[in-house]
Amino acid sequence: MKSIMLILIVLSISCSCIGMPKGLRVQLKEQNANYPSICNIHVAPDHYYENSDDDSNAGMRYRVVVTLSEIYYSLFIEKITIDIEGSPVNIVWSKKIDINSLIEHLGLSQETTMVGKVVFSDYSNFTFLLGDKKVAMQIIDKDEEVQAYAHILKE
Repeated sequence: MKSIMLILIVLSISCSCIGMPKGLRVQLKEQNANYPSICNIHVAPDHYYENSDDDSNAGMRYRVVVTLSEIYYSLFIEKITIDIEGSPVNIVWSKKIDINSLIEHLGLSQETTMVGKVVFSDYSNFTFLLGDKKVAMQIIDKDEEVQAYAHILKE
């Protein structure tokens, strides 16, 4: 009986995810990678390119930077190229995530909402706390266009 219940739960979760839209598209703004007040830096797992002949551009990783200016948090995503040994080579781009739209969407207060506990599940997906809400973020970087989508996870 317990195994049947577990199977039903797994099926309902997977079925709801199959038809799920990409989520709330979050605006990204081009940003110079110069941050005056960094609180935390979170690094994604390395992602190596399958057919790379260039040892100095063998793969990439994303990095999430959390900053605090007075009482306002900001969140940035960076794409970094890595060499064959996993050492960072350069920052390809840096973008600021518009967390204000997420804060408004969730009905939270910008002045009292903290950003915390950033955890990467793989090289392009991470979760973070926005106030008391858990947000899943997906980075899509294709054809010179970078997009980010947010899903609000149930507690």
